[in-house]
Amino acid sequence: MPSLGRFSAIAEQTHCKSNVKQLASLFSIYCEDYAGYFPYGVGTLDFVSNQIPTTSLSPQELLYDYTSGHKEVYTCPTDPTPENYWWWRYRGHPNGVTASSYMFCENGLYGNAASWRAGQPISVYNILTPRTYVYMTDGRCLPNGWTWRNIDENYGSSRIDWNHSEYLNLLYGDLHVEDKWIYDDLAGMRRRADQL
Repeated sequence: MPSLGRFSAIAEQTHCKSNVKQLASLFSIYCEDYAGYFPYGVGTLDFVSNQIPTTSLSPQELLYDYTSGHKEVYTCPTDPTPENYWWWRYRGHPNGVTASSYMFCENGLYGNAASWRAGQPISVYNILTPRTYVYMTDGRCLPNGWTWRNIDENYGSSRIDWNHSEYLNLLYGDLHVEDKWIYDDLAGMRRRADQL
């Protein structure tokens, strides 16, 4: 029985990795359609008090049109409460999707604190050493803040309420997927696409 449980856990992690790879493909297609800009790139829009544009959508929403309605790609089979995802949209998801098991690095959404205030969204062409830049992980909140520290178990993460036998799936800037031990240095993962 223990081996059966381990097989089931491995199957769920593999399913999750497949979801992440599909989201990577959707991201790639989106960037082709939008001159290389990341989903949720901030343009010259009016900001609300927390500096988020009043018209902003999450990356999941912007990628949704490319899913052909297959919203299950947003749900990890290990995640017991995908509906706990915090920020689908500030005013509710237009397609009625209420769950997601994946979160995106805020730096990848609108560049950095200096550039997005100037209306300069991040582009795939700005990524330095894409293989080390972490764009997306398992998790339940967006934005993720200016650091990956808030998913680090060493700091008492509140952004992830499940894992794959103590591992997380991560999507990197070159669109490869890896797993990482939750007690590794998650806070030290690269979060700025345009800085080493």
